[in-house]
Amino acid sequence: MIIRLLSVTKGARISLLAKALIGVLITGTYIVQAFLSAKGVSYAFAELNWRLFAPIILGIVLMVVLRVHLLWIREIFGKYAAEKVKEALRINLFKHFFRLGPAYMEDGRTGKLQSIFIDGVEALEVFLVDYIPQVLVTVVGLVCILPYMASLDPLVGVIVFVSILISVLCPMFWDKMMNKIGHGHWESYGNLNSQFVDAMQGMTTLKAFNASDAKGNELERDASELYKHTMKKLNVSLISSALVGFATAIGTALSVGIGAFHLSMGMLAMSSLTVILFCQPNASDQLTI
Repeated sequence: MIIRLLSVTKGARISLLAKALIGVLITGTYIVQAFLSAKGVSYAFAELNWRLFAPIILGIVLMVVLRVHLLWIREIFGKYAAEKVKEALRINLFKHFFRLGPAYMEDGRTGKLQSIFIDGVEALEVFLVDYIPQVLVTVVGLVCILPYMASLDPLVGVIVFVSILISVLCPMFWDKMMNKIGHGHWESYGNLNSQFVDAMQGMTTLKAFNASDAKGNELERDASELYKHTMKKLNVSLISSALVGFATAIGTALSVGIGAFHLSMGMLAMSSLTVILFCQPNASDQLTI
């Protein structure tokens, strides 16, 4: 399924790659800012000359300004790629629809097709334009950050790796359940949309035959079904998000706790602990898919 979806990104792949590379740079600004903040805290503990803080403050300001511009550029590439991908998807859908011929509509409903062509394609934007580039950001970030964290404290490096790995793999374990629930959600969404389109198109006939109340009951029933499927999908999604957040929080707490313990045992320098304190949360937040 993923390979088939990736096939429709033709024409927008350069923009998607550019967005991913910009995402790597944005992650880099967070890490550099965290490193500079850690250095500033180390200087404060060492009671060094306050003039040493000027380059650190300037560096942090530069990282913030650079990140704002990168975020703006990333949005431009993202929107361009999204429109190109959705255009390609809709063209392919229309071609397939025309190949099916008029007989297909004898058993089909206009409202369901409308929901697929419009809302269904829109729903894929998040996966194709946000999820895929973030995979590259995560891979590059892990390769760059983990060795550095492990050089400060090998055990902390392992904890950071495990926490990020759990954060990445957790959503994948829920995919099968989400696909099943998502199918039911889109089925109920299509039914409601079909009922609504039928009601709007046949309003005069419904009034003439005094059938508007019956159609209203059908709309209420389908709306209730959509509500149930939406809540079920939301519950599964929230559980996945909670597990990712829990893994990130536990990883941060363990990293800082073990770093502090190693500091008390003389196995870790104060400057290294401050780097772990500032870098680990940023790494987990930016590299999580």
